Amino acid sequence: MKRFGATQWDTHEGYFIGLNSKIPIDLERMTRAFEETINRHASFRTTFHWDERKGKLLQTIHPSVNVHNYSIVDLSDEPNAYKKAYDMSRLKLGFTLFAKDKLPLISSVMFKLGGGAYAFNITVHHIMTDETSLGIFFYDLFQLYVHGIGSLPPVQLHYSDFSDWLIRTADRRAELHDEQLKYWSKKLDGVQPLVLTLAKPSEVEQSPVTQIDSSALKRYNNYVATTSATSFAAFFAAYNLLLYKYSAQNPFVVGTAVTQRSMAQLQDVIGFFANMLPIRTTIEDDTTFAEYLKMFRYDLVTDLSNDDVTLEDIVSQTKTSSQDRSYFKHLFAPGGLNMRIVNRLDASDITTTAVISLPNGEEKYEFLLTVHYKTGEVILRFDNYLYTEEAARQFLDAYCGLIDTLGRNPHVKIGDISAVSANEHSRLVKELSTSGLVNPVESKLRQLVEAQAKRTPTTVAIEFEDQYLTYAQLNSKTNRLARLLSQQGVGPDSIAAVCFERGIPQILAILAILGAGGAFLPLDPDDPTLRKEMLIVDTNAKILLTTYSKRRDFDKALASKVIVSDSSKYNPFGG
Repeated sequence: MKRFGATQWDTHEGYFIGLNSKIPIDLERMTRAFEETINRHASFRTTFHWDERKGKLLQTIHPSVNVHNYSIVDLSDEPNAYKKAYDMSRLKLGFTLFAKDKLPLISSVMFKLGGGAYAFNITVHHIMTDETSLGIFFYDLFQLYVHGIGSLPPVQLHYSDFSDWLIRTADRRAELHDEQLKYWSKKLDGVQPLVLTLAKPSEVEQSPVTQIDSSALKRYNNYVATTSATSFAAFFAAYNLLLYKYSAQNPFVVGTAVTQRSMAQLQDVIGFFANMLPIRTTIEDDTTFAEYLKMFRYDLVTDLSNDDVTLEDIVSQTKTSSQDRSYFKHLFAPGGLNMRIVNRLDASDITTTAVISLPNGEEKYEFLLTVHYKTGEVILRFDNYLYTEEAARQFLDAYCGLIDTLGRNPHVKIGDISAVSANEHSRLVKELSTSGLVNPVESKLRQLVEAQAKRTPTTVAIEFEDQYLTYAQLNSKTNRLARLLSQQGVGPDSIAAVCFERGIPQILAILAILGAGGAFLPLDPDDPTLRKEMLIVDTNAKILLTTYSKRRDFDKALASKVIVSDSSKYNPFGG
């Protein structure tokens, strides 16, 4: 990694917090509270610079920070001030760029909305804080605002103290580290990333937000209270169930963030303690949701007890292929910033009205679902280059509908549960059904593959055993082979024979022949060789596509008409 890339690398998150205050907020007092909060915590006073001699980043903790990027915007005269503040916060997130060698790695905007309403936008670099840390940040901020500068005791521990402890105890924790890596290696053996059927392209950066119906939320929470499962496990299980309904894949993995604040002394420390874990699950249609929740809760507790290793360690230990270094593309997150800040604000003249993670235009995952168990607010962040807002909204509504269904009857068999929300079901039945004639829209198979490759190039198109091709790879290889076939005379009114066992080369061969304009003659590899040769001669097939092992079965007279593929290799037909 070069110096510029190391110091300019930027991954940040934005948060939007809505507030109501019974008395007007003193903006100057709030500014001083913000500056004091930043300077209290070493993480906010930290930068990283590149050391040419050592060839790595080094950390510097500064004695103080001159806060210059805190601003206040008065939107009280705007007709829809709340939406304006939210839109400005989203726009600011897209244009924010932190450099790790420049202080501070946090910026904030306070919006005055009128009528006692306010909002905060916080944008922060992820190298020095996590969502739990932001809860601590807001707790300190409003404590200092309400009770005055100096009302909080000095911070006793900082994230750098935790980092030093990790280094000093690395040898003593090595045995535990190795044991947990073995656990994850066994747990994740043979699992492939989940593939959904909703994937479509979008150029719109959106983050659908909805709310579970209050009666449905109450019923589900009441049911969860009768089980041994936590709300985290219960809402996570419902998310898994919906993913299963949309993919029919088993087993699969969903990621979730956990905190490494295992010691009481770390509860008030601001820093990046978050760790991602790959939670594997298997769902069977003939079990009830209540039965699945019981099993999932047990598996989840076991997984979380093996959280002393990082996701990077797990992947490097268990993934050997460079084709796909991930176990999951979908995440579940509990409650966002729903922490001590809520209690603190509700105890004063200030109350929270919204705590929202802002959509990230460069989201690395397909879906990230955040659920606030108490309020019922559900937020879905998604890869806007892979999913349309309509598809994301459909999934989100289906999740809310699923919570309602499970709250009414948790003992329903999973195979009997619908993945379609009531509104979507009504739309499909009433709006899209028709008794008239429907004119079919005809498209060539190759054209459909090419169109899908443009829409979702990185989505898996075909998969067989441990091999797979994305739509982009499938389209590229098919086009390459189709050009070769055309050079060999395959085209309209011509036939090419294919002789393969089941697998990716068989699909490639058929698509390439169709792409060249020809027709294909399928040959059963188990038929007698003479019968296969007679079919080739009788149909006047211009060429035969088969494997190296099958080629030896055919008469030498056909040798000039054979294109072979080594089906044991990842890249059939080359490339």
